[in-house]
Amino acid sequence: MSAFSLSIKKNNRTLRNFWLSLIGIPIIGISLPLVFGGLRDLSSDEILYVLFFSIITTATIWEVNNLIVSYFSKQDLTANSLGTRFLRQLFVCGLFAIGIVTFFYYLSRYLFPNYSALDKGLDNLILTAATLTLLINAAYQGLFYLRRWRFSFMRTEVLKRATLRAQYEILKHQVNPYFLFSSLNALKNLVKTNKDEAVNYVQELAAVYRYVLQTKDIKSIELHKEAKFVDMYVYLLGVRYGNGLQVKFDLKKEDEKLKLPPLTLQILVENAVKYNEISREKPLFVNITSELGYITVSNNLQLRKEVEEYTKIGLKNIQEKYSTISKRNIEITKTPTEFVVKVPLLN
Repeated sequence: MSAFSLSIKKNNRTLRNFWLSLIGIPIIGISLPLVFGGLRDLSSDEILYVLFFSIITTATIWEVNNLIVSYFSKQDLTANSLGTRFLRQLFVCGLFAIGIVTFFYYLSRYLFPNYSALDKGLDNLILTAATLTLLINAAYQGLFYLRRWRFSFMRTEVLKRATLRAQYEILKHQVNPYFLFSSLNALKNLVKTNKDEAVNYVQELAAVYRYVLQTKDIKSIELHKEAKFVDMYVYLLGVRYGNGLQVKFDLKKEDEKLKLPPLTLQILVENAVKYNEISREKPLFVNITSELGYITVSNNLQLRKEVEEYTKIGLKNIQEKYSTISKRNIEITKTPTEFVVKVPLLN
């Protein structure tokens, strides 16, 4: 921001403070004696005297408070020091207000010893005026702090969104290499058994990975597109597992336009395959259904006897990806016979 722009902002702020003081001080100085009955049973000369000293007292406290607040506002503002600084500021303003009220009260007694207004509680009136002026200044500065808090909050939100975008990019790169490794491992096994089928497998693998590349820069994709991708992925798995893997879709027509993060279903199907036994004698059944704003991926539980330690990277990545784009969480349920993951669909 240029020095010229900063100068304009400073001048505008000074002009606003000037007009606020010019309008506020007379209004408060005149209103307080009227509100608190300080003008009853007084002569015209005494009324003018009370109003004059009320305005002078109000103006003095107003300007002194502004100087004090300006001094404190130059200090660094943090969440931990805000309350302490405000209390210190309020304490100092209060001390000065009491001193100003006391000074004007005894000055008025010295200059006008015979005025009956002094015997009718002028000291209490000036003290009330000072107290309310102090509160009004505190409210005025409270608005100032509110504006600063809003600015700080908005800046924090911008930084948070930037951080979440960066985290999302990291998560995507965590998923993609593992998917490629699993696919190439399946291809390696297929090449050893059926080279002709391996050619078709490579074509399907290219289509699958094309989807991965096409969706790498988006946060969510429509359910019907993700389901089509998973169907291709299941074909690749089917080449290896045959009838040992049974994947069924039951998606509501009205849910097909709803969205979810890319590769979510692929990761869940991949986890089911990775950690469960699969054979013709013990087939793995994976059901993918949608209902009530969720898509559910469930499979019968038949964990492998010898399997690498389950790191839960896939589920963790899905959870963290959802935390960057939605306040809704995934739900994981495990029973002795079934493993179920419910993923919220997004509008």
